[in-house]
Amino acid sequence: MAFAALVAASQGFAQTPKGNRLLGMDVQAARDGGYDTAFQIAKKAGAQVVSVSINWDDIESEPGQYHNASLQAANAYYPAQHVRVSLCIRPLDTNGPHMPADLRGQPMDSDVVEERFGKMMDYVFAQIPDVPLASLGVGNEVNIDFGTDAGKWARYRRFFAAVRRRIQAKHPDLPIGVPVTFEGVTGAARGEVKTLNAASDWVMVTYYPLNTDFTVKAPGTASRDFDRLARLYPNRKIALMEAGCPSGALCLSSETRQAEFVTQVFRAWDAHAAQIPLVSFSWLNDKSTADMDGFARYYGVNAPPFREYLQTLGLRTWEGKDKAAFRVLTQEARARGW
Repeated sequence: MAFAALVAASQGFAQTPKGNRLLGMDVQAARDGGYDTAFQIAKKAGAQVVSVSINWDDIESEPGQYHNASLQAANAYYPAQHVRVSLCIRPLDTNGPHMPADLRGQPMDSDVVEERFGKMMDYVFAQIPDVPLASLGVGNEVNIDFGTDAGKWARYRRFFAAVRRRIQAKHPDLPIGVPVTFEGVTGAARGEVKTLNAASDWVMVTYYPLNTDFTVKAPGTASRDFDRLARLYPNRKIALMEAGCPSGALCLSSETRQAEFVTQVFRAWDAHAAQIPLVSFSWLNDKSTADMDGFARYYGVNAPPFREYLQTLGLRTWEGKDKAAFRVLTQEARARGW
């Protein structure tokens, strides 16, 4: 009944045709099948873009020594699937730096860091010659590490500008940016973020409307939040590299509330269709308990609401069953021509 009510409510609004917009999804396997099974489910729902994120130190473990099986796998798999990839290579992630061990402690804007990152990226592109890229992110949610430290922002800004020039010399049509949380884009460091984004092709944002205790905000906040992004960055392309809402009770959420979030994101996107080229939903499937143990180690956080947030972020369950959010996403996408 809740799903039917959501669909009925959605049908009362005029939808903007998809046009050139790109619908993305972060795809991982559920318990009941492998990656291809999950990918085909996302593709059937309308996904045109998938996310691939790799830390720098998972590519270059020793100076000048490169290897990452995910890159070769991407080149073998995605071209035949007729989808694009949003690639994110992370010298810095939500939980801090991910530089090769011998570079840790070096300033981000030092010549050696810029040169090493550039050479590593040359290797990355050489491994994926056939993969159609939708975008490239350099780092992820960097504002969490930087806070309001003007020195850190300035060093990363110089680093990013240098590596972007190098990459765009060979890939001039590839949109490049630095994903920052919505709170970073709109909060105390917004001036630093805006200066950083002056050198980017897209303003890249991760969007999870949560309170600081990992409880969800009202789904209706999406409209106000998208309006705020558009006001902050008039005449700029804004890409939501991650957009998600948990369904877990510890987050004061539910499957119905998660589905409402999906509906509200589509409506807010419609209102800014010309300005937002991409929205990528996180994640296709919930996580297992073993996955969550790994995330707790990675992020250094093991609080129950945090675990619930990540574990129930999927549009489908870990067991491979559709939640209301996935059914609503499919309906909303289909109504716009995906």
